[in-house]
Amino acid sequence: MLEFLIALAIIIIAASISLPMLGTSLQHSQQELLPAQLLHTIQFARSEAILHHQPISICHSDDHISCHGEWQQGQIIFLDPQNEGSPATPNQIISVQQFSSATGRLFWQSFPNEIEYLQFTADGMTQIEDGSFYYCLPKNKNPSWAILISKSGRAREILPNKNGEVLDEKGQRLGCPVLLNESPFGSMRQL
Repeated sequence: MLEFLIALAIIIIAASISLPMLGTSLQHSQQELLPAQLLHTIQFARSEAILHHQPISICHSDDHISCHGEWQQGQIIFLDPQNEGSPATPNQIISVQQFSSATGRLFWQSFPNEIEYLQFTADGMTQIEDGSFYYCLPKNKNPSWAILISKSGRAREILPNKNGEVLDEKGQRLGCPVLLNESPFGSMRQL
């Protein structure tokens, strides 16, 4: 009986040490998966625009039907022939994307027009000069990563530089809002 209690105590101690590390490892794996999922979503929408020979847009959606909510809650990819930035009917929706549990917030900024959706034209280019998705963990002043989209529609992942900063296409530092319940729309570059 004593041997059983000693073995049980060792198992409990080992579990109490390893479980927090396992949780951290799982969270880190999820954080690495998010940019790959978003990059796939962007590339899919661009290829659909070329395939259908008409504008295709991506917007944030928490209900997978209309454009509202937060970017990390999900996105819808839809035919956007009238350049409205939201689907007029559910029949226009091509795909629904949803991230696995995200602990931070995903933000979008576009240049020169600050619009809340990303649109690819029939030739696969964007209707904006360039744009950036960036992901902020709670209480961090710098994003964990960003996806930059050029006018040509090409998307690429950017990781923090040696100073821990993520820079956009113009070399400007992307900054996370101080309070994560604030929308950065309208003042997205914080210097």
